[in-house]
Amino acid sequence: MFWMFSVLLGILVFATSCKKDDTNNNNPSGPVGILKIYVHKDLSTGVLMPGAEVRLYKSRHAMTIDSASAIEFTEIVTPFPAVFNNLPYQKYYIKASFESQGDQYMGTDSLFVPVNTTTDRHMKAIKQ
Repeated sequence: MFWMFSVLLGILVFATSCKKDDTNNNNPSGPVGILKIYVHKDLSTGVLMPGAEVRLYKSRHAMTIDSASAIEFTEIVTPFPAVFNNLPYQKYYIKASFESQGDQYMGTDSLFVPVNTTTDRHMKAIKQ
């Protein structure tokens, strides 16, 4: 009888100690912000580039190993920004790249995204 009680108690303790891990939730429950990235050729005030790939990273290490948390593209028809929605407040690392006349262009940046706002960032990508 004692051993049955011990087994039931062990099962109860195990069941109550298990919980869902929400640390990698793509739909945050708290306040979020929006980030719009405009990609320019050569200068941060240069020509806006349509079809540029913009990668968003949550850490410098993730950017180093190219483990992007999100990838968006600037609009092809008109150079509207790459838009990242529902971003919780933290520092993000950004890599933008595109090809122009057979040459590869790339730029990197980092910033904090405040919540309850839309942040516009103009980035330059230079010839590699």
